[in-house]
Amino acid sequence: VALRGATFAVLAFIFLRPVLNISTVLPQESYMAVVIDNSESMKIKDDGQVSRSEQLQKQFEATNFVKRLSDKFKVRIFRFDQEAQRIERPDQMTFSGKRTRLEAATDLLHQELGTVPLSGVVLITDGGDNASKQWSESLSRLESRHIPIHTVGVGSENITRDAEIVKLAAPRTALKESTAVVDVSYRSHGLAGRKATLSIRENGVLLKSEQVTLPADGEVAEPS
Repeated sequence: VALRGATFAVLAFIFLRPVLNISTVLPQESYMAVVIDNSESMKIKDDGQVSRSEQLQKQFEATNFVKRLSDKFKVRIFRFDQEAQRIERPDQMTFSGKRTRLEAATDLLHQELGTVPLSGVVLITDGGDNASKQWSESLSRLESRHIPIHTVGVGSENITRDAEIVKLAAPRTALKESTAVVDVSYRSHGLAGRKATLSIRENGVLLKSEQVTLPADGEVAEPS
C-alpha cells in the first residue's frame, strides 16, 4: 500500500507539470536610469574639507560606476534640481540648482523611458527636497510598472552646522500696496553668533531682507 501510494504521488506530481521560472537580465536588453541631485546643497562640506559633490565624483571614478552598469544595461543619466534634464556623463553636473524637486526627475523618466523596458532607477541625492508638491503621484507611475528605485544617500547623517526656519506665518491674501506682517522663527547648530540674512521674495522678487544673529545651538529665535 505504501509503495502504491508513493507511486501515485509521483505520477500526480509529474502530471501537474511543475515549472521553475527564473528571471534574468539579458545584457543591453533593458534600461537603467541614474538620477543625480544637482542642487547647491551638494556643495556642502560636511567635514569642512570635501564637498558632497566631490565625494560623489570620486566614488564614480573609483568604482567605475557607469561603465559597470553599462555592461548590463542601456544607461541613461539625468540631473535634477528645480527641473530635470538628461546628460551624457556624470562630469556634466553643475550642482548649482537653487531648489530641489524630486517629481521633476520622475516626470522626466516617465516622458523619456515610459515606453521602454526599464529595469530600475538609481537615485543619488543628499535627501534635501524643498519644492516637491505631488511626488507621490509622480512616483506612482513607476510603481505601477513595478520598477524598483535604489536610493543612494550622499553626505553625513549627522549635520554639525545647520540653520533652519522652524516656523513661518503670513496672511494668505493681502491688499495691493498694503502692509503684511510675517512672523518667522529660526534656530541653528554650530553657528552661534554668526550673521545670517532672512529674505522674503515674491515670484523671485526681493521684498524685504534683514540681517540676524544666529542663537545658541537649538535655541529658537525671532527677528528683533
